[in-house]
Amino acid sequence: MKILVSILLRQARNNNPGNPRTWLEDLQSTKWTDVSAQNGQIVGTALNGKSITIQALPGASIADILTASELALQTLEAGLTGPSNETRAFLR
Repeated sequence: MKILVSILLRQARNNNPGNPRTWLEDLQSTKWTDVSAQNGQIVGTALNGKSITIQALPGASIADILTASELALQTLEAGLTGPSNETRAFLR
């Protein structure tokens, strides 16, 4: 799960550098239309019609993604901004 949280945090920062929290919140409100996790990608369509593609671990489920995105949001709220020693300790 820690690896998945780190992946989502990195992806959130890459997709919305100014406010990664928004990307994670969009992810949580996504209506999933294609839950194929082949090649480590899961594709969904957000409620606003925007397509979201997530780099995940092969075999990751939507439940895993939602749990990891909630942990990623908690990590941001705790003021931890990157996959560092502090972030890893927070996720333990």
